[in-house]
Amino acid sequence: MPSDETRARPPAFTRPDAGGDDETWRALPQWRSVPSLRLGPDPDEVRGHRAGPSPSGRHPVVCGRERLVVVVAHPDDETLACGGLLARAAEHDLPTVVVVATDGEASHPDSPTLDPETLAGRRREELIEAVAVLHPAARLIRLGLPDGRLPGHEDAIADRLRDVVDADTLLVSTWRHDAHGDHEAVAQAAADVAIETGARHLEAPIWLWYWGEPSDVPWQQCAVLPLTPGEIAAKEQALARYPSQTAPLSDAPGDEAVLDEAMLSSFRRSYETYIESGLRLSPPPRPAPGSVPVQSHAPDRADEPHRSDTPPRERRLPDAAAVFEELHRGDADPWRTASSWYEARRRALALALLPRERVASVLEVGCSVGELTAALSDRADHVLGVDVSETALAAAARRCAGRSVHFERRRVPGEWPDGRFDLVVLSEVGYFLSGAELAETLWRACRSLTADGALLLVHWRHEVAGWPLDGAEVHGAAGRVAAEHDLTLATRVVDDDVLLDLYRPRRRRTLAEEERTGRG
Repeated sequence: MPSDETRARPPAFTRPDAGGDDETWRALPQWRSVPSLRLGPDPDEVRGHRAGPSPSGRHPVVCGRERLVVVVAHPDDETLACGGLLARAAEHDLPTVVVVATDGEASHPDSPTLDPETLAGRRREELIEAVAVLHPAARLIRLGLPDGRLPGHEDAIADRLRDVVDADTLLVSTWRHDAHGDHEAVAQAAADVAIETGARHLEAPIWLWYWGEPSDVPWQQCAVLPLTPGEIAAKEQALARYPSQTAPLSDAPGDEAVLDEAMLSSFRRSYETYIESGLRLSPPPRPAPGSVPVQSHAPDRADEPHRSDTPPRERRLPDAAAVFEELHRGDADPWRTASSWYEARRRALALALLPRERVASVLEVGCSVGELTAALSDRADHVLGVDVSETALAAAARRCAGRSVHFERRRVPGEWPDGRFDLVVLSEVGYFLSGAELAETLWRACRSLTADGALLLVHWRHEVAGWPLDGAEVHGAAGRVAAEHDLTLATRVVDDDVLLDLYRPRRRRTLAEEERTGRG
């Protein structure tokens, strides 16, 4: 980290040598154990209340808080560190304040074309435009403190934060160990105010991804926020508002871009990473021991779907658990899975895509009455089927009696099962999720796979009445998340009515190569 002497003179920060490319970061096995950040009501604080208005009736809640305050050192830090979170807060209509400590005048200390004052003015304009993209209603506060010299100004930052932070605040700052004096000063000020007020404090690393190694990451304190396609797009649009940082000021030496493509790739992930001591997250509950064929993992409160994040048409998402429980109570087989030729053909197509004749373990998300589950059990040593409907699961248990199948009532993504699977199947389920829920579901599915595991998606190609997403959108999102997990599209079937995609590890032998090797 920079020494005190280094921090005492501008520029206080020199970009370090890269510690590893972002593809290497994304492929780390440590991500498999990182939980996702709960952005709905905190069940410990609002138990029994429904999602949407908070217990006080004033505002929606995010991470159990009624407002968001983001404090960073420089213009563009807010976009790099938490642009996706800001976009989500906007969709939740969450009151938000963005505090920026400096105007970023020291980003190009050797520029022959722009003096610090002119550069500061340009970066102020960029900041205003970027925040307007991410959260148009956010209040922007600029402190005008000296860029590169924030260590020693922690009290000034903390004093301003006290005006906008209280116990109902989610406070997000840069990371205190980012090897950048300004970032560390902001984080320390935020930590002090969080302790005083009872605010929840998350820290977002920026330069860690460029200089760091896996051993530098406090994995046990990390959580990820899977982003929707709309949030990723908003973040990209906001980054485009910072040409002074992402492009050279001129061709002259000293005017080089601060954020090159190698650096930017770390902020184009389909998720954002946050660090917190004493995280209060929502990891999936562990399955209860015993041999009961159907187990319930519903929380002991009214479990509501997330409000939509993008697009706006998702804002009034139906309650899937209630909808499907009522549907199955009124009809023993609502989709005629046991009698419809379409359903039988869809199952046959799905089974034909499986990369191996037999696998050890399968997870089927949204198993309904168990017809596909039964077919999968013919190709697997064990199948776990999960669904939100108790009635559907009871029917599935009867359908699969005597097979090596286990059923559990779970609502994904928040109640994702533990364990690793050779195959995860999402069949006719993705469009019944919000954009945020789908992003997290895909994230968890990819991280649940064994080293040679496969992800299979099967979805109706036509409009799904009453629900915000369609099959094409679900499969498009899956492709983006799969690519970040080093999975590639191995097989695609496009039928008039149904779309099937199979994702497998990028670095693998084909089935024919494996068979030739096996024959010697």
